Amino acid sequence: MEFLREKLGGTFLAVENLCGEAMAWLQSVFPSETRPEKIEQWRLAVGNSSAAALAWFAKVFPPETRTEQISQWFHISKPYLTAATALAALVILYRYCGGGGGGGSEKTMKAPGRNYRMRRADFEGDPKGYFRDSRARK
Repeated sequence: MEFLREKLGGTFLAVENLCGEAMAWLQSVFPSETRPEKIEQWRLAVGNSSAAALAWFAKVFPPETRTEQISQWFHISKPYLTAATALAALVILYRYCGGGGGGGSEKTMKAPGRNYRMRRADFEGDPKGYFRDSRARK
């Protein structure tokens, strides 16, 4: 597991930051006192969007010719999808095998006063600047 943590350290840091920011955003969008009403509003909006998407899909791909049209679309897009998948695999392989920046495992820490993780070297390099910038954002 430690080997994976070393190789995927930047990815773990990014996921932790993303999760922290997502939770902070959710708490701001759905404050605890109005959470049930807000969630119901979002559920209705998503339901309406889904119905509109299904109506568009039925219009673009009529049931009579749906199978043939989708088959044709996949046949035409297969080389592009294959190339994009291969390129993405190469980029991921390059990044995780040591190429493309970074020295592997970087020490991280919980960002003071925020709900995410940050590189320790960034904070230790200029702690005064970090707090000055964080106060300026508020």
